[in-house]
Amino acid sequence: MSEITSNSENEDEYYHMVEGNDFNDSDDSDEEDYDLLEELDNLYEEDESHIEADKIPNKYYIGICKRSNHYKDQYLLLNSISPKLFYKTNYTTMISYLKEYSIIYVAEPTLEIMKFAPINQDVYSVVIKTHWIRLIQRHWKKIVSMRENMYKMRGTINSQRHFEIHGRYPKGLNAMPILYGMLHEYAK
Repeated sequence: MSEITSNSENEDEYYHMVEGNDFNDSDDSDEEDYDLLEELDNLYEEDESHIEADKIPNKYYIGICKRSNHYKDQYLLLNSISPKLFYKTNYTTMISYLKEYSIIYVAEPTLEIMKFAPINQDVYSVVIKTHWIRLIQRHWKKIVSMRENMYKMRGTINSQRHFEIHGRYPKGLNAMPILYGMLHEYAK
């Protein structure tokens, strides 16, 4: 019998919490979601001319893409954003916008710079250029590091003395690595 009264007391406390505003079932996330969707709709209206316009071959676009299962080694343009809206919008809102208005669902979209290269009139294929920019940045960072190291080595007393006598730095310190040829390992 004591169990029945304790259950009854628990129920009374629960209903008291519901009635007494201690328990709040409403969620502010619904309002935030509504605000985000309204903001995304406003972005769409602002960028509608860019979205609805025909894409021009060999022109660069900022947006999201996905690897095609049907066309081997091809990426398909899912959605793009105008440069004006790109500079005006913060990153998280822009990714949400591109994801929401994409023609295909993408779980974790990444923003890419793409060159439009259509396969045919109906298939919007792109070449990702952001990948090459990352490679160039990575290799240039290595070259700058090598150059800084060479400047340090040229500044040593032995290197300076060798330069005074011979008019050249010691072997290995004469030719500075440069931008030209830094991606030679990717040449086929």
